[in-house]
Amino acid sequence: MTVLTGREPARELRASIATELGEFAGPPSLTFVRSASHPAGAAYARQVSRGARRVGVPVSEQLLHETSTTAEAVGLVERLAADEQVQGIIVGLPLPSSVDTASVVAAVPPSKDVDRITRAAIGAVLAGASELAPGVATAVVRLLEYYEIPLAGRRAAVVGRSRSVGKPVALLLLARDATVIMCHSRTRDLADVTSQADVLVACVGRPGLITREHVKPGAVVIDVGATYTADGLKGDVDADGVAQVASAYSPVPGGVGPLTVYCLLENLLSLTREAQGG
Repeated sequence: MTVLTGREPARELRASIATELGEFAGPPSLTFVRSASHPAGAAYARQVSRGARRVGVPVSEQLLHETSTTAEAVGLVERLAADEQVQGIIVGLPLPSSVDTASVVAAVPPSKDVDRITRAAIGAVLAGASELAPGVATAVVRLLEYYEIPLAGRRAAVVGRSRSVGKPVALLLLARDATVIMCHSRTRDLADVTSQADVLVACVGRPGLITREHVKPGAVVIDVGATYTADGLKGDVDADGVAQVASAYSPVPGGVGPLTVYCLLENLLSLTREAQGG
């Protein structure tokens, strides 16, 4: 069985980004807007910041608290949108419960939407007008392509329907001529559905949800889950069980994660280039 790690493709993409940065007068900057108290959001921001520093992209953070209001959060994003010194904005989810997430995301202009979660960005992917997709979704496809996993004509099951991962992953797989089955929390007899897939992408956020009974023998399994537990970071896949039947799988940590950072930075460069008329 092949372990699909993201480190080598991430290293290659990082080198490419470092070269591209030389074409800019100065490195574009990125700002995170996230919850001050959510550990997953903080870890995600740290991971992106660490990768950005390696190529010389400055990253800053703006924190929202449980007492923050929707108006305050939207006002913050609007100020960042108007700031010429900020080329990219990422709204780290989930936001505090006191804030209406949809309103905050809607305040991000498409020209600075690095994680591509606004309606306009997702709509462009749906229409086939753009390949700029959320960083995690792009990383899934990049990982499959790096390891030369064939997609055209194959069945792919996506377990999860979030706007930042599940839905855009499905769209990107469709664009590569896979036959895509969308699954979610209300899918009946989940194992019966997913065990028909040649490629299985798990992105629900439920540790150990996908077991060997969910996997077709010889299938490729991509684990996008990232849940912090008392035992550390856990994916959606029961790796020990799935390893007995899958032909390849991506681990957590070390799979999609390292590649996601540089897919986001690649989006940042593309948006900056477009804003500068390049």
